[in-house]
Amino acid sequence: MWRKIRRFYWYRRDRGLGKQTIAMAAMLLLMVIILAGAIAKSVVTQKALRNEAEMPANTATGPAISISPVTGAAVLGEETGSEEVPSDNNKALDVDTTGLSPFLGFMSDSAFEDLENQLTVLCQNRGCKSAKKLTYQQTKNRFDVTSFILLSDGSVYQCDYNLKSCAVKLSQTSYTEADIQQMKDQQLRAEQEKLKKQQQEEKKKLQKQKKASKKRSSKKKTKKKSTQKTSKKKKSKK
Repeated sequence: MWRKIRRFYWYRRDRGLGKQTIAMAAMLLLMVIILAGAIAKSVVTQKALRNEAEMPANTATGPAISISPVTGAAVLGEETGSEEVPSDNNKALDVDTTGLSPFLGFMSDSAFEDLENQLTVLCQNRGCKSAKKLTYQQTKNRFDVTSFILLSDGSVYQCDYNLKSCAVKLSQTSYTEADIQQMKDQQLRAEQEKLKKQQQEEKKKLQKQKKASKKRSSKKKTKKKSTQKTSKKKKSKK
């Protein structure tokens, strides 16, 4: 559901309607909060009235109340029971996967769910709180996309995705976040050098074209001069 909302917002934002969608969402949220507050208020008042009506029936008399001594074993049992709850919570660790949303730009929904589930289990086993996609990625053969994912413990995993078959493969690497950043910097440098070469080649072409046009114009001028001279000579002979 959250993914669909995000994709709807990106769709509206790309068409210049991002602010309008945010305003509409804020108004809807405000209306929901007001309705929830009114419902909660009515429920609380009804419960208060019921409690007031049941108070006389639930009052306990003095002789009916008995106090039983608590043994040490019972106290230990209660303490151990309360200590076992956090261990269960640690097993079901909540993992923040919002940093994987850039995959939705080129992945199918089923492939993204598969990747998200794999990373959730992986993070729970490793005790990681979050996983996010790094900005650097490689594209091979027009269909194979290689991306890198950073876990909160600093480990980097490689995600291979095929645009045709929608197959996802996750594997561990020995890279660090700094290594991936270095790869990205190298790619940017290579792209900049490529652009510089293209610009230099375009400049050379323009210079050649200018020289060629100058030569043509000079040839035309010399032809005009020669024709004018010949015409003058003919007139003088006459």
